[in-house]
Amino acid sequence: QWGRYGFTNGPDGSTSDTPWSNITISPVFPSTAQVIEELLPQSGGPEIDGVFAFDPQVLEALLSMTGPITVEGPDRRLDESNVLQFLLVDQYEIDDTRSRIDLLENVSRATLQRVLGGALPNPTVVARELGPMVAQGRLAGWVVDADEQALFESVGLANSLPTLDGGDGIAAVFNNAGPNKIDVYLERDLTYTAVVDERTGAVSATMELTLTNTADPDGLPEGVVGNYTGDPLGTNRTLLSLYSALPLVEATVDGKRLVMRENEEAGWIVNTAVLGIPPGGSITLTAEYLGELGLDAGYTLAVRPQPMVVPEHRTIDVSSADGSTLI
Repeated sequence: QWGRYGFTNGPDGSTSDTPWSNITISPVFPSTAQVIEELLPQSGGPEIDGVFAFDPQVLEALLSMTGPITVEGPDRRLDESNVLQFLLVDQYEIDDTRSRIDLLENVSRATLQRVLGGALPNPTVVARELGPMVAQGRLAGWVVDADEQALFESVGLANSLPTLDGGDGIAAVFNNAGPNKIDVYLERDLTYTAVVDERTGAVSATMELTLTNTADPDGLPEGVVGNYTGDPLGTNRTLLSLYSALPLVEATVDGKRLVMRENEEAGWIVNTAVLGIPPGGSITLTAEYLGELGLDAGYTLAVRPQPMVVPEHRTIDVSSADGSTLI
């Protein structure tokens, strides 16, 4: 699924530097973490026991428990009231890219030093604050040791794709293809409707995904609204991967047929295409599915969220062939 984005071996048997830019492209975190564990020593780093991933919302939750930090560079105090605004928007006003990247490391390092230095409250408070982050996929962990990994899986920290076990499933996974930092201005509205024949297991379904790009290219930094793909300023170019349990019959964007590349990952069918959303505009993708599921235990639907800057609005309506509501 992802080899062509820089992960395949070159003539000398090793990859290029590209994987580190695309390292989180897969939504299956155990796969991502294993790649990190294997590549880091090849890139001059140490052998590691595991990997954690977290986003700015997790840093916000940690700072709410540890108290504020002060970072050099902009010499500013970051706490739960301003860290999201700084990490998602304000940092891109820093013109020096290297200084900005170093600053991100400093923010993460300072926060984790507070955490590992004993600044956290008791475990019940930690679980209450971080539990929602785990459920949303914003905090994930993976370890080499199989027994420890089994614990991570049991508490939901592994952040893998759910096992379908004959059931239905949907996920819409985005990767910025600009590349730029415009996703703070992306809104997603997903509707999934399905009709299930509980006698035969036949399912016909439609996923409708409306993407709205609220970015105004005037006044926003080049690193946010610019791109390397020749698109107009403010365009959101997205590599979209639709994960499903059912085969895709047809996909359209605003009524025009869309050709999608089909593959498989972790037992799910994956259909991928690159989309462009103009600044201040929106597009609607419609995907039609048709297939059969094993319904020995009844109809089930796994919905895998992707942690977004702007929360996704999701509507699900599943009914049986006789018209009764299932979900």
